[in-house]
Amino acid sequence: MTGMTGAVRAQVPAPGRAGRPVGLARAVVVGAALLVAALVLGGCAAPELSGDRAHTLQQDVLVVTQAAHEGRLDAARALLDRLRADAEQGREAGEISAERFATIDAALDDVAAELDAAVAEQAAAAAAAAQAAQAAAVADAVEVAAREASERAAAEAAQRAAEEAAAQEAARAAEQAKDTAPAPKGPGKPKPPKAGKD
Repeated sequence: MTGMTGAVRAQVPAPGRAGRPVGLARAVVVGAALLVAALVLGGCAAPELSGDRAHTLQQDVLVVTQAAHEGRLDAARALLDRLRADAEQGREAGEISAERFATIDAALDDVAAELDAAVAEQAAAAAAAAQAAQAAAVADAVEVAAREASERAAAEAAQRAAEEAAAQEAARAAEQAKDTAPAPKGPGKPKPPKAGKD
């Protein structure tokens, strides 16, 4: 049984590879590994589970596990529903005993609960990332607006300083022109009247 379990673990991809978040897929992968073990170990005790049906269900489990491992949790949930449908079909066809179906169904419930929790965690992380991105965008916009306002204020101050300097220069030039202008000539001395003849 130990060797069989080791073979099962070898079929299930380890969580966290390919840059996937470890916490998001670990529980799903572990639950799926236990489900695969239940299928494989149960397959030895025919007629509880027929070999063909066991193989089909094992492939379904591995597809679910791979989707969860890649972070495609919605797809994994849909594939899990298909796996459950295959198991129910096998029970109705007499390929799975009632006792073995109950074991498989309980394992499916556990994996479904882990998947639902992982989907909720993924949605919360996406919402937090969106909020962080929005806050960063607002901060960038505020920074740009503040920089533009500062640049406009500096330009206006420089223009005012230039205008004041020009006015002062014009006043100095006018003062200098006034100081260097020649004094106006005053009226000349009146000529004495000519003496008249007596």
